[in-house]
Amino acid sequence: MKLNKAKLYSTSSASCLNNDKVKRALKIEIITHSYPPDFGAAPLLFEDLADFLLQQGCDVEVLTAMPYYPIGVIPEGYRKQLFVREERKGVTVRRHWLYPSNLSSKRSKRFAGMISMSLTMLRSLPHLLRRNPDILFIQTPPMMTPLLFLLCKRLIRGKVILNISDLWPEAIVDLGLMQDKGWVYHNLKKLQSWMYRRADALVAQSNGIKQHLEKEGRSIDLIYRVGVDTRLFQPKEYRDITENKPFRLVYTGVLNVAHGIVSLCQQINFKSLGAELHIYGDGAKSKELKEFLKENPDRGIVLHEVVSLKAIAELLPTYDAALISQRRVIRGTLPAKVYESMAAGLPIVFSGGGEAADIIEEHQCGYVSHPQNIEQLKEHIQELAQQGPEALAEMGQNGRVAALEHYDRRGQHKQLYAFFEGVFREKK
Repeated sequence: MKLNKAKLYSTSSASCLNNDKVKRALKIEIITHSYPPDFGAAPLLFEDLADFLLQQGCDVEVLTAMPYYPIGVIPEGYRKQLFVREERKGVTVRRHWLYPSNLSSKRSKRFAGMISMSLTMLRSLPHLLRRNPDILFIQTPPMMTPLLFLLCKRLIRGKVILNISDLWPEAIVDLGLMQDKGWVYHNLKKLQSWMYRRADALVAQSNGIKQHLEKEGRSIDLIYRVGVDTRLFQPKEYRDITENKPFRLVYTGVLNVAHGIVSLCQQINFKSLGAELHIYGDGAKSKELKEFLKENPDRGIVLHEVVSLKAIAELLPTYDAALISQRRVIRGTLPAKVYESMAAGLPIVFSGGGEAADIIEEHQCGYVSHPQNIEQLKEHIQELAQQGPEALAEMGQNGRVAALEHYDRRGQHKQLYAFFEGVFREKK
């Protein structure tokens, strides 16, 4: 990295929020593959970030794709259009066509999806040359979009900061979709290495990503977690659990391969455990889950429609615990719903590993089982269901305190904004 870290952190977060420290409003481009009305942790995070930066007096703009995530369908009003410019909550959003391939298991189609948005984003290149942004905050993965802006970095002249939310291609290997050998993997690693060297700064969304990249000799400038809006997500009052009221688990979020929730539903009869699983979400695996539940209606599983983030925050306190799953342990990945469940004061039943497991165990706010150990997961569900209201409340309170102290989203935004200001001062 070419940035002077001592200068970047010489000003506290609080003082950095005073606009008199900057002579003019920062021009910030948020570049991401998905943005609301898309559903999921990433689009909701970036909308919240854009709103926060707008409140600090920044000139914020978003470059993204047409809405498509997670169901893989571009809605009416956006179809058959290469470019759409719109205002969303006071922020200019420039949308570009892409081939929605997230439902496909074929590598060729997924590659076409990644490269299509990069090509159509060329439409906004003349605009960026005129706008001359100070900061380009780019989400990766995917890899093709940051590649475009890194190639055009000298023309645009803004500082490029990569926000690394997952390790690619490592995560693809961890999911069993690619082997860590052969020309495809090695060329993706070369591309990843070139991008990280070319960027002005690297921001990681988890400590696991930071540790992995530092072992490879990379310098991570900041950990910027998805976190949670602790004002929106509030704790619950625990009800008594009797034989007539099954223990109610809730899963919220995207239904895709990485989370493995469909596999859990196929392997666990929640009703036989004295429990119910309520699912709120959509995604690549939703059709498969609907068909399974239609054929197996008596397993204590209820699939609900997708609801808004605000509705999720209201729904969580009505359940007894949160179920969060990973198909496999994926290096660097930390499900955002861990933060939300902790802030809502819900005990967590986690099937997975990595940093999420470490957080749950460290703060004593739930149970952790290996993602392929179904029997252990069943035991944990039964054990948690037998706990009294006081024990559940204690676990929930542990999670709530940790969310307030370490994972509050507004605090994450403040740190990132302070970092942006440091980068801006370096540019001057």
